[in-house]
Amino acid sequence: MDYSFLKLYDSMSGSLNDNKFKDANLLYQTSIQLFPDEAYLQITNYDGGISLGFDCDVFVVDCFDNVLADITNNVFIDQFIDVNGFTQCKIEFINLNVDFHGRKVMIKFKINSSDAVYYTKPIKISHKESVRTYRFDYTSNRNMEGISYVNAVAYQSIRLALKFTGYSNNSEVGEYYQISTGNNISTRFLRKMGENFIAQNIDIFTFERLQEVFMHDIIYIDGKRLTNKPILEPQEQIGNTDLIKANFTAYLNESDTYEYEFQVFDGLVLSNYNPFGLYLTGFQIEGLSFDTNINIELLTGSLRVYDSSDTLIYDFNESDMVLNSDTQLKIISTGTPVQNLANGTYYVNLDAGLVTGLGVLNEAITDSTTWTFTITDGDYSSNDYNTNDYFTN
Repeated sequence: MDYSFLKLYDSMSGSLNDNKFKDANLLYQTSIQLFPDEAYLQITNYDGGISLGFDCDVFVVDCFDNVLADITNNVFIDQFIDVNGFTQCKIEFINLNVDFHGRKVMIKFKINSSDAVYYTKPIKISHKESVRTYRFDYTSNRNMEGISYVNAVAYQSIRLALKFTGYSNNSEVGEYYQISTGNNISTRFLRKMGENFIAQNIDIFTFERLQEVFMHDIIYIDGKRLTNKPILEPQEQIGNTDLIKANFTAYLNESDTYEYEFQVFDGLVLSNYNPFGLYLTGFQIEGLSFDTNINIELLTGSLRVYDSSDTLIYDFNESDMVLNSDTQLKIISTGTPVQNLANGTYYVNLDAGLVTGLGVLNEAITDSTTWTFTITDGDYSSNDYNTNDYFTN
């Protein structure tokens, strides 16, 4: 059984027609809602395995297969072998940066080398009615229902349409009877406050997967640790739709929190610092630059050059910079003074948030070792050579 919330089907009709209410003629299928500025990860358990590889384009499409957005650059895939020996995928979605305002959409994967296509069930990608949604992050210390957590080693995550309806107070008071006074004496108070939730309109597909989530070893709801194993209580089908109502009670430990960290995506990585390393006196250093692993945009901030005594030599801001390419930032200050630096060792610092890519800000460089370079005289000595080492006439 593939319990992925973003289960993949090899046809659009297969996705749209996977419904246990055969008499339903109003199909909503929109209990799953992704925020445009959040990251999520889901693990496949595709029958017989699935290989999306590095030759895959990813789109948001409507239910008629019209392309609404190309999100290929926002999707990162890592393949692994499951316990049955099949190839499966960890699929991470990074800040999709599209909002369809409650419209029903699907995510489409297209394998360019084979023209194979895969579709998710219809979902929402939107901030609309965001206060009526809750995020789930979950994992297990063991393999579950074919999901190879031992091999995948990942937290899955999703956001679902739910409503908080109040508290259940199941606190307990311990007491004993004191014969001398004839009174009951309280000895302890065990606080047990549950939070009640209702899914007012949840489709069976999502219902089954949410119940599966509650079987996991580690679960966080909106970043707070779930300490019980809730029973998702279903009610009757709502009219002739594919929806039901369901409720559960969650006991949350607010001191045990979780903040999502990228698991497949490497984040915004700076590299190829220039200048870097050793240079000879008189060598013309053409400004300063660095590369990134993803397309970036220039924001605001400064880049500073210091000498080995921590004296500030140059201070550049965003007006001195340009994106030399989609993945390279360069200083363009007129007559770049780095060319005229005296012999010595220098290091470069830069602000956090100077550039951004996929909604992710760069981290600051604040040390003297990450980006450093030295200008020095040539290391030449006549004693290094012997005329007998050369052929002459």
